[in-house]
Amino acid sequence: MPDARHSGPFRWFPPFAGREALRSAIKMAGGRVLLAIEWEQNAVETYGLNHPDTTLLHRDIATVSAAEILSLTGSCKP
Repeated sequence: MPDARHSGPFRWFPPFAGREALRSAIKMAGGRVLLAIEWEQNAVETYGLNHPDTTLLHRDIATVSAAEILSLTGSCKP
């Protein structure tokens, strides 16, 4: 059975959670946001409330490895 996170014609993750207009456009085009990364506390809280189905990392993007992103999004095994 396909992983539910992989539904839609494409998968995407924004490097910063604050790109709400772009996220909306991706969803309207049938895509799915798999992961968001944000360090600012208020943005984390707001994003989490608005998008509870998306994995959200609360930390600096500079501390997130490519292997961690791939693992969290199910894109491939690190």
